[in-house]
Amino acid sequence: MGDEVYFTTDVVVDKEENSKDVVELGDVAYWIPGKAICLFFGKTPISDDKIRPASAVNVIGKIITNMEELKKVGDGDEVTIEKSF
Repeated sequence: MGDEVYFTTDVVVDKEENSKDVVELGDVAYWIPGKAICLFFGKTPISDDKIRPASAVNVIGKIITNMEELKKVGDGDEVTIEKSF
């Protein structure tokens, strides 16, 4: 969906107080209604001058590697997310 990669997960999280309707470039977030992890590397179809997810998300991390590579990800491709310290 635009410059965003997302995939579903079995993780279930309730909405948090800090859920956001606007995210920053490189944010990694959990999309509550879709039970999905979202990687934001540009604008979504509903973005204006800000990056807007389909609905509120919980930001859980930041992309720290080359975001340009995400433009090559297609349906069914495997994506690995690792925690960096």
